[in-house]
Amino acid sequence: NQFWLDAAKTSRAYFKKAANPKTGLMPDYAQFDGKPYSFGGPGHEDFRFDAFRTLSNVAVDYAWWAADPWQVEQSNRVLSFLASKGMDSYPNQYALDGKPLSTDHSTGLISTAAVAALAADRKIGEPFVQALWNTQIPSGHWRYYDGMLYMLGMLHVSGNFKIYTLPE
Repeated sequence: NQFWLDAAKTSRAYFKKAANPKTGLMPDYAQFDGKPYSFGGPGHEDFRFDAFRTLSNVAVDYAWWAADPWQVEQSNRVLSFLASKGMDSYPNQYALDGKPLSTDHSTGLISTAAVAALAADRKIGEPFVQALWNTQIPSGHWRYYDGMLYMLGMLHVSGNFKIYTLPE
C-alpha cells in the first residue's frame, strides 16, 4: 500500500510540473521534470489526443481523495481556458500556450473535460457535464478512442465509476 501512496503523491507533483500555468494544458508526453517531450516525432510536446486524459486524471484523483487543492485550481483553469474558445467549438489540439493546432471539436475531449468538472467549481464545470450529456455516442472513424473516453466520462460524471475492493 505504501508504494501506491507514494506513486499517487509523485503523480500529483508531476502534474503540477507538466501543466501550463496559464492554460492548464499538458503535453502528450513529458520528461520526468515535466518539460514537454516529442518522443516519436514532432507534435507530442503539445496538448493532443494522449493529453486529453490528463484532465480526467487530475479530477478523479481529487474526487476520490481530495488530496490537493491545486487539483481544483487546475480543473478550473483548464476548463475556463476551453470555455473561452467556445463551448460548442473548442478545438481538440493546442500548443501549451493555448494556440489552436486544429479546428476539430472531438467527443474525446468533451468527455474528459466533463470529468474535469468533478474537481471544478460548479459554475465552471456544469456546462461541460451538460455538453457531454448532449453529445451523441461516437460512431464512424474515431469511434474507438472517442467512444472509450465517452463511456468512461459517462461512468465518472454519473457516479458509476467506483473503487471496488475485495472482501477481506
